[in-house]
Amino acid sequence: MTAELNLWYLDDGSLGGAVADLLRDLETVRNIGPSLGLFLNESKCEIVTDDADVAAQIQAVMPSIRHVSCAEAELLGAPIGNDSSINKILSNKLTVFQRLANRLLLSSAHDALFLLKNCFSMPKLLYTLRSAPCYNSSILTEYDLIIHNTLQSIMNVNRTVDAWSQATLPVSSGGLGIRLANDLALPSFLSSTA
Repeated sequence: MTAELNLWYLDDGSLGGAVADLLRDLETVRNIGPSLGLFLNESKCEIVTDDADVAAQIQAVMPSIRHVSCAEAELLGAPIGNDSSINKILSNKLTVFQRLANRLLLSSAHDALFLLKNCFSMPKLLYTLRSAPCYNSSILTEYDLIIHNTLQSIMNVNRTVDAWSQATLPVSSGGLGIRLANDLALPSFLSSTA
């Protein structure tokens, strides 16, 4: 590969750089890849650019490649574009979490609390918080509100502000260990980038 950006994980590859280098590398993957068991699935490939000429040059070689603008770009499920791509990913996660929270109410209180705390709230969101600067997004407040409302429904108790603050403390400090997205967004991103 001759492209300036050359990232591979198992059978997923990301290339970036000059158009001539990209075209040469695509030809290399097409020619050498099958001997290594790597077959290029053009319908799953994407070209991320805002330059229509660059997209046209790549689409001339790979007609079924999908053109994605830089603002909407994702890499391995993490937004790499601007704030609108971050909000798009977070909105999708919020929709899924709302559906899961509604289904949690159908199970027993203990099971629902365990699943909310350990599976459905922060674990589903943590990868995105680590991989993108989500800390300015207002969607995190909505995410935290769903956690709060779901916890109230599971426990069948209206929580005061003080009781909610205590619930978000670690178990070792007398809380329930429920973590909030707004509390974790900045430290998660900073620790990942450091």
